[in-house]
Amino acid sequence: MPEKSEDAHGTPATADTRSMGEKVRDQLRGAAGDKEPAGTEGESDSGGGAATSPPPAETAAGGAAKPAVTPDDIIGGPAEVGRSAPSADAQPAAEPSAASGEVMADVSAGMDASWDVGEKGVVAEDLTRRLEDASADEEIRRRLDSVREWEEKEEAAKQEKDLQRKEIEREYEQRRKDERHGKWKRNAMVVGGLLVIVLVAALLSFSVSMNLPSTAESFPFISTYDVRMPQGTPVEFANIPVTVSGTGEKVIVSIAGGLGTELQVGDQITFSDPRRVNIRIFGITLLETDYQVIAEFRGYIPQTQQNDFYVAVMTTDPLPGWAVDVILPDNVEAYPVNAEIV
Repeated sequence: MPEKSEDAHGTPATADTRSMGEKVRDQLRGAAGDKEPAGTEGESDSGGGAATSPPPAETAAGGAAKPAVTPDDIIGGPAEVGRSAPSADAQPAAEPSAASGEVMADVSAGMDASWDVGEKGVVAEDLTRRLEDASADEEIRRRLDSVREWEEKEEAAKQEKDLQRKEIEREYEQRRKDERHGKWKRNAMVVGGLLVIVLVAALLSFSVSMNLPSTAESFPFISTYDVRMPQGTPVEFANIPVTVSGTGEKVIVSIAGGLGTELQVGDQITFSDPRRVNIRIFGITLLETDYQVIAEFRGYIPQTQQNDFYVAVMTTDPLPGWAVDVILPDNVEAYPVNAEIV
């Protein structure tokens, strides 16, 4: 804020709002007015009379007038540097007074002080800007760290959710597997139970009817077996008991408790005349055919004490192996052979 001052009459002056250049020019003009120009007296003496000087101008405030500024009082600026030296006829410039030197020193000090203040202001602005930039960088780093921390938390939460989802899916899959396994076990048990029931019912309802009357005259299907019959023990062929006695090359064969028939090696005998067999299960007929059984004596086996016979089972229809076993005895050894005895 500019300071208030008083003029030469003690009257308080108004606030000085002039620029620095205007102040310097006014100070230079005031310093030049304190000293009278050197060429004034010479001109007065040579002219023979006193030269009339212009009346001093009054200030706007009504105070004392400031003397006019001569060309000698003007300080050359940067544009004057480098000009050629004045000629010999030119009048030498008056040396500046002590007051002018003081004014110039004050101006220089003021300009230095103004330059220092400006430079300090620039430095202060630069420091302020740097501090603001550093603060902004720190804020950015803080926000980036906060965003990074948030992203890490989000990633961790996502991974945790994925783990939970996989665990739930694994438990669900295991539960479904257990349920399927349990259902399979239950179904297997149910099916097994049904099969057992069916088999038991089949066994209970299975029936074989043999020695039924037959009207067949030919038996195109023949199955031949090697049968080894025990000595003196009756065995049944299609529910017909047959007993073989004797050793060596001759044996006695008794059929159904009748009189025995003597056989030598190679002789044949009919164990069963033409008859019909009927096999049923659950009351349904599975198989029905006419049959006839013929045997041929093969000799005596001393090692096992058995009599060896080839037995031919002749039928009107083809029979599976299990149906032929129904006709043959249960307590003898029987092996299928590829032989023709009839």
